[in-house]
Amino acid sequence: RDFREFNADKNFGGYASFEAPTKNSEMDFCEFIRHVMQSKQKMQNSAFAQSSTATKNGTPTATTASDACDYFSVQSPLSSLDDANGADDVFAKCLQVANKCEFGTLLSNELCISMRGALFPLRYRQTENVVFAVDGHTEVVLFAPVCARFLYEFPYGHPLYEQSMVNAEFLVRNGCDDNTPFPQFHAENAVLQENAYRGVLQKGDVLYVPSLWWHELVSL
Repeated sequence: RDFREFNADKNFGGYASFEAPTKNSEMDFCEFIRHVMQSKQKMQNSAFAQSSTATKNGTPTATTASDACDYFSVQSPLSSLDDANGADDVFAKCLQVANKCEFGTLLSNELCISMRGALFPLRYRQTENVVFAVDGHTEVVLFAPVCARFLYEFPYGHPLYEQSMVNAEFLVRNGCDDNTPFPQFHAENAVLQENAYRGVLQKGDVLYVPSLWWHELVSL
């Protein structure tokens, strides 16, 4: 159920032991949907994610990620969707809100659709982000930049750089004894207590995530 972004081409640190958390293959959106339905009929344990940037002959390409779970997620740039589906109208409304709030120049846009339980682990971006909740419910966990030294980021040059190694959802899974690899990530840490936020987005909500703020998303 964890959808971690990675880029093996940016393994500048030469981490020979790195194993990709997902297995990727390209397909168009219709093929992606057929693959999802076939997997569910066969009760296969799979997870799926569509690339946020790639297109092929004007058609969005999908990335398939095999995992020991049964969760599905779609990510696609709005510009790659069929205009007849009203994507332009939705995107235009989002831009109006962004311009009204003076969020700055748009660098990229992405439509994310995921099933209940899909988790996008703790990460940060150097750019500002605006999350528009179109439907459903999403739990969001935020940590201010001051918490960075306690969140155990993957090192620079690692394919999972700009992501945290800790489990923000279940603290006990990080280890509870003196041998834990994340000794400063715990509920009693005053800095984390004072700079952590949790909330639930529902249809119509807009969330502004400033630059360098850590965030984790879970579809409810």
